[in-house]
Amino acid sequence: MKSYPFLDCLLFIALALFAVFFLIPFELYYPQRDEWGYQTVLPFLIGALGFVLALLLTLLTKALHSITPKITYFGSILVGLCGLYILLADIYAPVQITELDGRALFSEEPISYTAIEALIFILIALAALKLKEHIIFPLKTLSLAISIITLCYGLIIAFKGKDEIERHMSSTPNSTLPNIYHIVLDELQSDAALLYLSNKKKEAFFNGFTAYPLNISNYLYTAASFPSYITGTLYSETSGVTLSQWKHSYKEKGLWKDLSGLGYEITAYTPRASWDNRYLSHFYSLDSVLSREKAIATLYYRDFVRLWFARIMPNFLTTEALRYGDKLGLKVLNALNSKVSFPDSVASGREPYSSVLMLKEITKNEASRPPHGQYLYAHAVIPHGPYIFDKNCTYRKDLWQSATKSYYGQVECAFSLVERFLLKLKELGRYDSSIIVIHADTGHGHKGYIWKKGNAIIGSAIKMRKEHPERIRYYNNNKSRWTRNQLNARVMAFLMLKPPKEKGNLKFSLNKSELIDLRPTIEILVGSKCNSCYGANLRATPFPPRQKRYFYFFHKNVPSPKIYKLRFDEEKLLVRLSRLRPDIFGLDHYKKLLSAAKKIQQKNRYPKDREEQ
Repeated sequence: MKSYPFLDCLLFIALALFAVFFLIPFELYYPQRDEWGYQTVLPFLIGALGFVLALLLTLLTKALHSITPKITYFGSILVGLCGLYILLADIYAPVQITELDGRALFSEEPISYTAIEALIFILIALAALKLKEHIIFPLKTLSLAISIITLCYGLIIAFKGKDEIERHMSSTPNSTLPNIYHIVLDELQSDAALLYLSNKKKEAFFNGFTAYPLNISNYLYTAASFPSYITGTLYSETSGVTLSQWKHSYKEKGLWKDLSGLGYEITAYTPRASWDNRYLSHFYSLDSVLSREKAIATLYYRDFVRLWFARIMPNFLTTEALRYGDKLGLKVLNALNSKVSFPDSVASGREPYSSVLMLKEITKNEASRPPHGQYLYAHAVIPHGPYIFDKNCTYRKDLWQSATKSYYGQVECAFSLVERFLLKLKELGRYDSSIIVIHADTGHGHKGYIWKKGNAIIGSAIKMRKEHPERIRYYNNNKSRWTRNQLNARVMAFLMLKPPKEKGNLKFSLNKSELIDLRPTIEILVGSKCNSCYGANLRATPFPPRQKRYFYFFHKNVPSPKIYKLRFDEEKLLVRLSRLRPDIFGLDHYKKLLSAAKKIQQKNRYPKDREEQ
């Protein structure tokens, strides 16, 4: 009589459990452990669920095996094969979703990945039918191998903590150097900023500043824009380094290294824990600010569980898996903590929320900061979405209903917090002697160009989608669905600078600046010089004319993306900003540009806000 060993049944089931509840969560966590805040509880939480399920399945299998050993045996093989399928599908057809950057997560569920998953399923089924009982030995061997791999992986995660950073800093800050306050307002688009600054009271408040409304970022996303303006360089495919290596080059060269060498004590508040490096004297991620403020140990349960759930589901169910995984993650979060009253995931607005807390914190702590030799980098993910704050910085959950107006509300909120910080500097007598830089890393772009009509805030992309959806053309059929106008708006990164001892109301420069100009400008202001910088000194006279400006577009989440070099539409920018502020750009200049734009529109027979390819 043929035997059906109970231990074999457990081995087959273990294959599925180790794959789903251990290997996949470990792989989700470990390569990006810095982005998960080195919180090892995240993958082990999923593992704990798997362990509980393993105990229940062991009891159930034992009971069924005593009644129908044959059915239980082959049922266990089926469970093991399902686990193998999930593991192989995760390796060869990884989940395809949008980046975890504040937008609602979704997947286009590419048909090619569904085809790969179908092929894996067919191959496993054919192998099982062909080998029959001969599949038992390789399946048991695979189960043991995966068990050993999982154990080793778990030990690595458990005992390899955060890499210690050997800080490179002088013993005492240089008291002859002016303080530098470097504030980044993520996605502060130039036209929205000009709207906010369009009254004389604001111009008087920002005394000593020069604004650069024609400034552009050189990249569309923070991941590339940040290293570009910190190092003062642009990525080149012929430079001998990969795009990934260039993105991390700020850790070994650039503004922070140079300022540290001059004797600055550097404090940084950043959106990503991975931005920490040896030239920073004090480092805080936005999530650490939120954790400290709300006294909650782990913020990532909801996002982690949701992404894990999406990874173990078939490609054609990814969108549904994200939705139900989000609900599951919320239940886990609330089960481990008292019910939270703040955004508990990136998609619900955790980054803007923590940014508001951060801007309030640096204002509160400024009095304890030395008056000289200090460099403060404060990167706030606001007015970047999700839109959860009104103009008074009141937390609300209903602002998505009027997207463009709500974006501008967060612009007003962000400026009000910056103004509160500048007021503190004035009270402490540090404003005049300090270098203060306020800028965006990119424009917003999602709403197109921004302007005001009566009391309404209008976005050209929203207007186009409502009135002329048939004329929308996505540039190069890109997956991010950027139109050419949106791409142009996306790089309209606002910039304003106050050197030490500068007097007078806010001034507006019409220099065609770029974010790569920041590093050489700051270093010249503190008596240094950057020989490797691509940019120019913003205060140079004359400033480089730059008849043509370019920015670089590539798809995120692609290992070796194709990089497109796009020419920035100077005329369209001037027309848009001249409509907003003819007092800055000159009425005659505005009329001339408007006339040229009308001729183009008449020639093409398209409305003003046509989205061009």
